[in-house]
Amino acid sequence: MIAAALLVSLLAQDEPAGTPEQLLHYRLARHYAQPSQVDAAQEAAGLASCSFSTRYCAALVQLSRCVDTGRGYENACQSLLRLSCAGGPPGAADHLKALAATLKDSVGCRDCKEGKVPCAACQGKGRVDLPCNACKGAGRVRPSGAVGGTDASVKCRNCDGQRIFKNATCPACSRSGVTVCERCKGKPWPDTKCSVPGCKDGRIPCAACQGGWQVLKCPFCEGGRFRAPGAVGEADVTVKCRNCEVDGQQGNGTLKTECPICRRTGRVTCDACGGAFSRKAGGAGGPASVRLFSTENCLDCNGTGWPQAEKAVPCLRCRGLGVRIKPAADPSKTLD
Repeated sequence: MIAAALLVSLLAQDEPAGTPEQLLHYRLARHYAQPSQVDAAQEAAGLASCSFSTRYCAALVQLSRCVDTGRGYENACQSLLRLSCAGGPPGAADHLKALAATLKDSVGCRDCKEGKVPCAACQGKGRVDLPCNACKGAGRVRPSGAVGGTDASVKCRNCDGQRIFKNATCPACSRSGVTVCERCKGKPWPDTKCSVPGCKDGRIPCAACQGGWQVLKCPFCEGGRFRAPGAVGEADVTVKCRNCEVDGQQGNGTLKTECPICRRTGRVTCDACGGAFSRKAGGAGGPASVRLFSTENCLDCNGTGWPQAEKAVPCLRCRGLGVRIKPAADPSKTLD
């Protein structure tokens, strides 16, 4: 059923002849950098395909979708690491690992591992020598019966005069050896949901307007009317103001103007999370700051990807992409 539905969808695009698998591969390869042209069912079918080339193209679509939306980075990274290399070239596993490493380095928090860092108090050991709280590490305390300025002390019974407790559980990490990363607050991927209820993809409703528009008092009238230009003396003659309008109605004393803060979008960047791309490329922000790989035209097919226009048969070297993908973390890990 799924294969039949995909075939009908693909044939509607006036694409070349081929099997459902070939046509799925064709669409994924042709639009690997245009994820909006590929629906979720086709992407999922591609990732589960028995063909390495189809799986690979679907993984690239998934990466491009993450960059476009600012979401799903962790899933995409795990997908690359789990993607089966069966049927692929010898260097396929290293190539996919290089892409995953680039994604983590470009988007994820660079200061930690899965939101955790080694505990500074115990250097990651989980245990530490702690001074006795009762004697403050002195080993002796003032006796309870001492009066005035008597200079007397007795052995601390809490630590038996040892002053410290060796290899005690580290109070900072509770013996785990790790603590929450201060930079990302334990959330290493920027697509983690923001704690602010109204935040959506790093944007919240603009407080200065209503849906991108501001309603201001008309400076030309009072309540939608002004004194007629031809009125003489104390004549109380007013006419409807033609300068003000809201929702297409004139003469109500207000003006509808575009909000200068959100520029009519109705939403602004959330201060709590800094936006969907706040930790990307050192905080530069925006999809353009993510560079996961570079490309070079395939010499075998001169960049066409599909040498035979009437048949869905891909170029074997570039797998129908028309280009060769070079991971930014290690360009040498390019598929052959």
